[in-house]
Amino acid sequence: MFELGKIFGAFVLPPGAFILAFVLAAILAAKARRAPVIAACSVFAALLYSLSLGPIANSLARPLEDRYPPLTGGSGARAVVVLGGGHVELSPGAGGGSELGRGSTMRALRGLRLALDLDLPLVYSGGSPLTPEGSAPEAEIAVAFFESFGLPRDRIIVEGESRDTFENAALTAKALAISGIGMGKDAEAPVILVTSALHMPRSALAFKKTGLRFIAAPADYRVDRKALVAADFLPSAEALLLSFDSLHEYIGLAYYALRRG
Repeated sequence: MFELGKIFGAFVLPPGAFILAFVLAAILAAKARRAPVIAACSVFAALLYSLSLGPIANSLARPLEDRYPPLTGGSGARAVVVLGGGHVELSPGAGGGSELGRGSTMRALRGLRLALDLDLPLVYSGGSPLTPEGSAPEAEIAVAFFESFGLPRDRIIVEGESRDTFENAALTAKALAISGIGMGKDAEAPVILVTSALHMPRSALAFKKTGLRFIAAPADYRVDRKALVAADFLPSAEALLLSFDSLHEYIGLAYYALRRG
């Protein structure tokens, strides 16, 4: 009964419901002998089903997540740099204000731990490109988060103008120069770069183009590395989102590779 419930739920909710809709459309088109419609619906159903499967999503994401290993050192760095990953506006959990999103929170916690353990200043890079005018940059929202865990305000550097990963890199380098962190004999010391493991290859490429040296510290891993079970072949929205995010990163990597610094 449990297994039947899982199967039923997988095809009643999106994306399973959409897959069934395409299959039904293909059946109806077959009865009407409309070959192009049959082909289109069949392709869409197969593509949506494939991208909604955990094994497919994991196979897309894992090469990105495994590109840079987890950080095991970090000594000799001059600062921890955390890249923003989105926030929630008008959140009841923040008293109607703004708070960091899930991915941003995972990155921020990793960066906070490193900054406290290594006694380093922390740079949070992230603006608010798609929110109304007057909204606080994500980096300002992060300040309250860090302070609530005991990181002093004078150890937090805010970069709140960047709108994408490329600007994260360029404006972080500028913010470090303005702050004077790591100047003089430490000017060539690397920063510890914290972002989601899936996002790290694109971030690394952007930082390399600025000439800013870094040590990768991936966070927010999303690939499920357990052995496969039957339920993994049921479509899920979580797997579809991971597939989407992975494809987004591959496209971004190709674009950044061609983009000039």
